Amino acid sequence: PGNGTTLATHKDRQQLYLGAANRIMALCDEYYGKDNEQVLPRNIANQAAFMNAMTLDIAMGGSSNTVLHLLAAAQEGFVEFDMNDIDRLSRSTPFLCKVAPATQQYHIEDVHRAGGIMAILNELARGNKLDLSVG
Repeated sequence: PGNGTTLATHKDRQQLYLGAANRIMALCDEYYGKDNEQVLPRNIANQAAFMNAMTLDIAMGGSSNTVLHLLAAAQEGFVEFDMNDIDRLSRSTPFLCKVAPATQQYHIEDVHRAGGIMAILNELARGNKLDLSVG
């Protein structure tokens, strides 16, 4: 958490790298040391995770790149997620913030100062717009 809105030059970036490395090592230990297949990408990147990711993107104003990449990743991972899902989500997801390049008034560092992606996810969760069973 925190990586989505932290600028590349921000002082917290190094801690994020270390946290990511520790998380990767913990996942490797779970799989290789404990035979836990629940930590494999195919079990993490499921339909609910794709729906949550798209819901977040829509709440932030949407991006054609997100649509393109999520659809491609879902197809590669054999996850049932398509334009019908995106259409359905777009009709029920609140628009919470507008960030550059959609506006020049607010930039990603403003989102970071306001609590980042986690703050937006918390608002979506409060509105029952996310599947919280996704780890």
